[in-house]
Amino acid sequence: MDSCVIICKIVEPFEKVKPNCDFVAYNKYFFTTFIFFFVFSLHLQGQLSLTIDGQVYSSNGTLASKCANTSLGFIINLGPSDTVTYSFDGVIQGTVYSTFNGNWINAYGAAGSSHNLKIEKTNGTASITLSFSAVSNLSNPQLRRQGSSSITSENICYNGQLAQSLLASFSGGNTNNNFSYLWKWSTNPAFSGSVDSAITSVNTLSPSAVGNLDTTTYFRATIKDQVCGNQVITPLYTATVYPDFTVGPVTQLLTPGVTSDSICYNDLLPFSLTAAASGGDGTYNYQWQMDDNTSFSSPTVVGTGADVTSGNIGALTTTQYVRLRVTSGDSCGTEFSSNHFTITVYPQLLGGAATNDTGGSSEVVCYNDLMASNLTFNPSGGNPGTSDTYQWYRSTSSSLNPSQPIATATDTTLTPSQLGTLTSNTYVFAVVTDPVCND
Repeated sequence: MDSCVIICKIVEPFEKVKPNCDFVAYNKYFFTTFIFFFVFSLHLQGQLSLTIDGQVYSSNGTLASKCANTSLGFIINLGPSDTVTYSFDGVIQGTVYSTFNGNWINAYGAAGSSHNLKIEKTNGTASITLSFSAVSNLSNPQLRRQGSSSITSENICYNGQLAQSLLASFSGGNTNNNFSYLWKWSTNPAFSGSVDSAITSVNTLSPSAVGNLDTTTYFRATIKDQVCGNQVITPLYTATVYPDFTVGPVTQLLTPGVTSDSICYNDLLPFSLTAAASGGDGTYNYQWQMDDNTSFSSPTVVGTGADVTSGNIGALTTTQYVRLRVTSGDSCGTEFSSNHFTITVYPQLLGGAATNDTGGSSEVVCYNDLMASNLTFNPSGGNPGTSDTYQWYRSTSSSLNPSQPIATATDTTLTPSQLGTLTSNTYVFAVVTDPVCND
């Protein structure tokens, strides 16, 4: 049998040919045979790939990060004629000749570490390298005011609320954003005794969730990685609560407890007034107000210091009321004194008219005769708690100058005998004196 016949016999199962082939037929069937064996060879080798978590990788890539010390399960897919080695972090672990199910215990190693899995055909024709890393443990916890990178404490007015929400932050953790936050706040920085708390899935704590505060309060958050299990606690956030802002009663500066006084008409208060403000942030703006009614419907500002002097108040002719309006710094509000100081002004001392028994202010008498009836006058005003003094005078001039006191006439009534007999026109008047007000 010649060579042509041999080739034809080899390919006979695939195509019938004439027993005697020419050179062209030989080349044709030689090429067909080569193609067949090449395709068959590829089929036996197959495509190299890795299956991890249901996903097939046929080229280099990067796996999703997982928690520290997590195992890595994998399947090596290869053809029946392939021989493949697999290695972890550059160290060959074994050689496989068929589909292989593997599991690398603690493949992800320590938190934050990086690793790789590589498979390679022993003939060097193909390889796949997959890189992966272990999730970092939670670290660098911070607690601060939302919107600020540095505010970790604040001052709050009594019974006030946090100025902004609190924000908890950290580094590391799972890539699924699956974290829980245990918020705690207490009046004790050691968080012993009574502790308020709230568990949320968000990294902020709102002022409304905390409510009003009347005591210095400390906050912290415990952040837990819900996937990997580790947790961290933030540093404290301190909300310092100012004492309750109040203003005490208005009193005499040098005699605390005295909250009223009486003065004479058009006179000055003989002392300064004061009122003690306390609480708030400790800084105050003062405004002393005075009005003629206790509603202070149209007050006059008489001072802007911690005390108000009599000179600031001025001479008074009507009863007045004084109070103190205080505004605390750091927006802790405005308060008024717990009382008002009453300045009672005595009415102006007025002597009134001198009249006789019939109400007349003059009469005619005969020469060297006495008045027909007594003269009286009714003064008003002055200090009602004292006894006024009286003195009657006589004069022959309508200008009352010169005049002479009538020695025994020291009452509101002047009798005819006290005045005596008259031989010329006579003018009579009385002077009343308030010994306190010196009017």
